Amino acid sequence: MKSLALSLVFSTLFIGVSVGAATTISSNITTGGNLTVSGTVGITGLTTMVYASSTGQSLTGNLQVAGGAAVGSSVTNSLAGTILLAGYTTAAEPTGVTQGTFYYNSTDKVLKMFDGTNWFTVGTTTSGISLSGSRLQFATLATQYLTLGTTTQQASGQGVVTLEATTTTAVPLSIVGYSGQTGHLLDVLSGTTIAGPKLLYISSSGGLFASSTGAFGGTLTVGGELTATSTLVVSGRADLNGQASTTRLSVFDTLYVGGTSTTTITGNNTASTIAYASTTAITNSGTASTSALIVGGNSINGTLSGLIFGTCDLQQTSITASTTRGVQCTTATGVSTAYKVFVMATSSLTGTLGTVPASNGFVIVSASSTAANVIGVELSNLTGAAATPAGTLNFWAVR
Repeated sequence: MKSLALSLVFSTLFIGVSVGAATTISSNITTGGNLTVSGTVGITGLTTMVYASSTGQSLTGNLQVAGGAAVGSSVTNSLAGTILLAGYTTAAEPTGVTQGTFYYNSTDKVLKMFDGTNWFTVGTTTSGISLSGSRLQFATLATQYLTLGTTTQQASGQGVVTLEATTTTAVPLSIVGYSGQTGHLLDVLSGTTIAGPKLLYISSSGGLFASSTGAFGGTLTVGGELTATSTLVVSGRADLNGQASTTRLSVFDTLYVGGTSTTTITGNNTASTIAYASTTAITNSGTASTSALIVGGNSINGTLSGLIFGTCDLQQTSITASTTRGVQCTTATGVSTAYKVFVMATSSLTGTLGTVPASNGFVIVSASSTAANVIGVELSNLTGAAATPAGTLNFWAVR
């Protein structure tokens, strides 16, 4: 027994001396208590540690963990192949760290990494967002959605993406085209593929195109021309506050002019009403024409199908004193036998032979359209002598 006790003492002293200096031990060291090292321990081979704790360890080789690892946490992690990170709250975010440091934020439930200046989220515990090839996608759109600037899902809880401005001057969405852009800036499609029919799109030049009905609850302002390649239907009121020109305007129902029902133009073969008309209120830059116009009467006595005016030149023909004779007044441009004419003498109506007394002269008895561009005029010679009338007459012609 004495020899056994003595052997244990020498063994203990031998071990104490061996680890007290720089010594290489090629055999195993097993201790039932604590192994305390006050200096640096260099381990060049594979080391198995069942439970190890230290205020600091530096490894120059590879670190292989066969079980679970717990970093900064007092909780034992026994799940092989996993790492348990101690959580920091947002209020107690780590400071004084270097670039590449990451930690688990227990407030936002995300992993954050330090880039040398700021902390950025690099991972989240929220499931459902995945990277499939070059596409970032939700696992299911039935329950998952994206909100920016808000936590409230719009479209009665059906909006997949919700963008909400955070200030009165914020722009919720900006679309910026590439220099020399040729593709559309925005496509709204029907279907599940990019080849689906386009319901709405914005061209590279900013043009808005839609394949269906466009409804505007307020004012529609067009800075340029408004062109309809097919039928343009306006079911409500349309106001043209500026100048409007068209080669043809078709109105299915009543056209109201002036904003009230007192001035109407009806396109269904019923009478139209223009309560007040002014040449300063209606401007025609080209030629205005109509097949028939009813002015103040009925369809028999009040219809005007044509109205022209101008001047004509009397053909010189001698008329005996105190007699009446027909004289042609030519160059009455536009007059035909369908017109009823009204003529009026001008100061140029004179006699070419003899002296015409101041109190007498030629009197226009009647006028009629006798041929194209010609008006037949009956003149009475009250000069007291044979005389030939000459000059120009004014005329109005209606049909």
